[in-house]
Amino acid sequence: MENLLVTTVEEHNDYQQKVAAERNEKSATEEELTLKGKAVRDVAMACRGASAMPGVTEGGTPRGGGSGGDPKKSSSTKTPTRARARSELDDGDDAEFVAALERIEARKQELAARELALRERQRAHEQALLEEARARRAEDRSERLRREARSAEDNETARVERAALTRAISALSPKLPQEEK
Repeated sequence: MENLLVTTVEEHNDYQQKVAAERNEKSATEEELTLKGKAVRDVAMACRGASAMPGVTEGGTPRGGGSGGDPKKSSSTKTPTRARARSELDDGDDAEFVAALERIEARKQELAARELALRERQRAHEQALLEEARARRAEDRSERLRREARSAEDNETARVERAALTRAISALSPKLPQEEK
């Protein structure tokens, strides 16, 4: 029994050490990936800032040649519409830039108007539901009052009928002599 217990404890300790080593390895790998992710993000942000400057491509190299970034990578992160709009802005003059800004602003206003219309429809729907619930409650309340009034009327009718029945029974029953001596 002691040998079995010692063997079990040793195996358990070995397992715990193995699990701890795997955990440390995973956390080191995760930390390394996090650092690499931060570096990639910093490079992407630098490229994004550089692309806003005229005369510089998205890869960070001057236009007209050179070994830039991989165009497949940069196009996969941006939609064709955005890439086309950005290239139009980079190639255009101030009037085109202003026109593009006006289109962007008009689009924002259109989206805001749609959102407002949606919210108004939603509010109207909620208002209709509220009115319907109020009408149902009022109908239920009036029905309850009608039932209570009918019940009170039925109770009064039953009381009057019982009183009449009692009088009729009293009238039909023979009168008992008051004093028998």
